[in-house]
Amino acid sequence: GELGFLAGHTYLLAELQRKEQDLNFLSALGDGVANLGTSEALATVQAAMRTHKPRGYAWYRNTAEAIGSVENPDGVKALKDLFKENQSNNELIRNVLARIDHNHTLKAAPEYAEWVRDATLDEAYPENIRAEMMETLEQGKSKEVQAALVAIADKTTSDRLKSTAKHLLETNFAGKAPPAPAHAPAPKK
Repeated sequence: GELGFLAGHTYLLAELQRKEQDLNFLSALGDGVANLGTSEALATVQAAMRTHKPRGYAWYRNTAEAIGSVENPDGVKALKDLFKENQSNNELIRNVLARIDHNHTLKAAPEYAEWVRDATLDEAYPENIRAEMMETLEQGKSKEVQAALVAIADKTTSDRLKSTAKHLLETNFAGKAPPAPAHAPAPKK
């Protein structure tokens, strides 16, 4: 349910950061805080990740996954940092992507499409993870999503990613011309 009153918000924020918090509650508390959608909520999830990481991987994972639920465009930077720190952790990344799939606020942010473009083109991530990242743009119809998919289709070395990007472009932007590439300004004399 939704907690639309200050006392409920305060309770969630405090409980998520509590050092002795039970592992079984961390995931739900993290998502509850993330769904508040405020900058304070994002900062609390990040602080809780630092608090619970020394307790072990399960505590860290259950807290970190909430970054995908943060209903705020500011969450894009946190996602970028989390994914860079955990590039080879398919379990964590997939769990975060599952939360992103339901986070329409985040997916609608122009910064999100730009991040997905950059992450999908970053070959440090396994191809299957890059494909799953790109698939979070599946329902996007914005010019930023279109530009991201055009860039992926043009620049990726993966046939799988190129094919998926082209398919998403055909499905979501049929009949629309892709955005023109930005031209560099003329050098000043």
